[in-house]
Amino acid sequence: MRIQNLAEPTDRNLLDGLCELANLRDEPAAIERFMNRWPQLAEKPPSIPQGVSIGRQGSTHVADLQVCLREIWTGGPEANSLLTAFFLTSYPISESFPSSPLPRKGRFEADWRRSGLVYHPETHLQKALYLLLQSSARARVCANPDCPAPYFIAKKPRARYCSLECARPFQRQSKLDWWNRVGSKRRSKRSKPKRRSRR
Repeated sequence: MRIQNLAEPTDRNLLDGLCELANLRDEPAAIERFMNRWPQLAEKPPSIPQGVSIGRQGSTHVADLQVCLREIWTGGPEANSLLTAFFLTSYPISESFPSSPLPRKGRFEADWRRSGLVYHPETHLQKALYLLLQSSARARVCANPDCPAPYFIAKKPRARYCSLECARPFQRQSKLDWWNRVGSKRRSKRSKPKRRSRR
C-alpha cells in the first residue's frame, strides 16, 4: 500500500479512506497507522450520534467512528439517523440528542434549477460520508466469510465479492454443483448407445 499525499483528497481517496476505516483491525498499531495516513478522516469530530460514546473505556474515537461507519455501510437500522447526525449536528460529544431542533453543521442550500437540495460538507469526514451515501447502491460487504477486508465499493452493482481471490472458492463450488447436477445427465446420455433410425 502506498502512502498518499492527502492535502486535498479526491473523492476516490476519501472513499478509499472509508474502506480502510471500515476494514481496520482492532489493534493500536493499525489505528495509529490509519490516523497517520488519513488525518482528515481520523480527526475527532465535534459531534457523534446518540448511542455511540466517544472514548469508551479502552476505545479510541477512531474505533467508535468505525462502529458508526459499519452500521451505515451495512444499511443497518440506525444508518439513516447516524448519517443525518453526522451531517447536521454540532452539539458537544458528551451530550445526547437535545430536545430542541438540531443546529446546522454542514450547509444545505436549495437549487431550484436542479429541483433539489445541494449539500456542502464542512469537513473531510462529512464529505466522505456524503460520497458513501451517493454510492450506497454499490457499498457492499464481501460474501466470503473469511475475507480479511470485507467492506468495499463494488465496481458493478451485482458484485458479491470484493475480489477474484474471494470469489474463486465459491465459483469452484458453484461449478462443481452444476457439474454434479447437469454433468451426470450428460454423461449418462453420452454412454447410451444411439439408436439408428431405419429409412
